[in-house]
Amino acid sequence: MAPFNITNLNSDNIHVLDGGFATQLGCHIVDHIDGDPLWSARFLKTQPQAVIDTHLDFLRAGADVIMTNTYQASIPGFQKYLNLSAEEGYDLIKEAVNYAKIACDRFQEEFSDNCNTIFRLNEVSITIFSKIATHCGICGTIRGILA
Repeated sequence: MAPFNITNLNSDNIHVLDGGFATQLGCHIVDHIDGDPLWSARFLKTQPQAVIDTHLDFLRAGADVIMTNTYQASIPGFQKYLNLSAEEGYDLIKEAVNYAKIACDRFQEEFSDNCNTIFRLNEVSITIFSKIATHCGICGTIRGILA
């Protein structure tokens, strides 16, 4: 692999990634995230509109790529702390992708005359860590996994 060379970068291949999802989510919720075993993933179930609104905040601020808030998501965690079945936990992880897509669609509607983002191809970057992939076997079914 060739060494990284910053002079090869140009505006055509640089994209802004969202960051600090849990911090921004705090603007849309009254519950505490810190200390919660599911962290921001709890709100996939309890406050999905807040999740969508948080994605929209990042898109409106200029993010080209957003990630689902599945960092602390796991089927066993959802079973233990939200009393979901394994299938419901799996569906909730899939729903995280849907929430990101909903935010992208809404963003495109808001800025349809001025939209030049990576999402015009309806792509969403998905962060799923190995503990989730191990429990639900989704590595081969979702594109864009960062492990």
